[in-house]
Amino acid sequence: MIPPASRDALLDRIWPAAVPLSAASFGEILEAIRPWIQKALLDGPGWKRVLAFTRGLPADAASYLFGFEYPLQHPAPDADLSIAVWLHTPTAQHYISRGKAADADAAEAALAQVLVESERAGSFLSRVIGGAMVEYDLSTDAAFHCTGIFLASPKFWDPASRGYTNPGVLTAALAAATGQPECDEQRQVVEKLFAALPAGARIPHAGAFPGRGSSAIRLLIADVKAVDLPGMIEHINWPGSTDAVSAAVSGFCDLTPYVTASLDVGPGGVSPRLGLEMYQVPGPIQRLDSNPEVWHRFIDRLVERDLCLPGKAAGLRDAARAETVSDPAGALRVSKGINHFKIALDGDHVEAKAYTFFNVRPHLTAVDVLRIFG
Repeated sequence: MIPPASRDALLDRIWPAAVPLSAASFGEILEAIRPWIQKALLDGPGWKRVLAFTRGLPADAASYLFGFEYPLQHPAPDADLSIAVWLHTPTAQHYISRGKAADADAAEAALAQVLVESERAGSFLSRVIGGAMVEYDLSTDAAFHCTGIFLASPKFWDPASRGYTNPGVLTAALAAATGQPECDEQRQVVEKLFAALPAGARIPHAGAFPGRGSSAIRLLIADVKAVDLPGMIEHINWPGSTDAVSAAVSGFCDLTPYVTASLDVGPGGVSPRLGLEMYQVPGPIQRLDSNPEVWHRFIDRLVERDLCLPGKAAGLRDAARAETVSDPAGALRVSKGINHFKIALDGDHVEAKAYTFFNVRPHLTAVDVLRIFG
């Protein structure tokens, strides 16, 4: 992504740092900030898989927002990983080079092409993509495939942005990002969904999971009121129980009034899986300051509903502290906290996950400040 001409303090928190991180790899950065990654949530074989993968990524990838996805009903302390990819950065160049390698898979090659086109001034993708996020199923997959690719709309960080407003543009961008042909059936469902969006709802992100062998696309509908959810999903013939949806969100709405619904649309129509991402505040940057005490109450309710194991709840309460700390050597400044929780419904199965965020910057000295700004 190309930074805007006028930046503000909020955007400075997620934009590429003026001074690069001094480390051999992303994995080396994670080892340095290990004290703030709770062992109740990530340890043992899960931690080793994360390190093995991130040692192959540039340290620059830790400069932007990245996060762990924790399954809360499984005792193993492992996690999936999400990494933001900003255009014109060493991380973007890493993915471009990786996608052009002889042993790159189709998903890696498609992502590389999307990044190249997004960086090309005046191209179709440069006008409709505001950033990318890649996801890795490290809790279950030791092959380190680029499992999920999510595209962000321009100005996705601004709650006032309408996000994607053209279903044809969105499906075309996703087809390009995954190297798959466009699907008429998917586009028709997406058109129905756009027509059914409640007032105030928007689609700032959408993605797909080519690394899982799936041709479905995932749409994230943000800022949906709980009362509007049943009508919206009924309009597109979602094959699940709207009563189950209401029951899933009813006990949390006072704490997390902002809901993002994630729907999977395949060639055969809408999947029965429905994700309900729950936030305290609407804006993605503002969420970095979510109230930890609210998260503590949310975690307690998850435990009461058997959606979170007590051991993982203890780790989450510590992870919920939204704070900026320094690593033991004092060279790094780390922002951390919980971004959101998700309750996913798939038939009778209900699953809860927590999403933490990290942002790592060099700890600037007076000499650094003078060198940059003086």
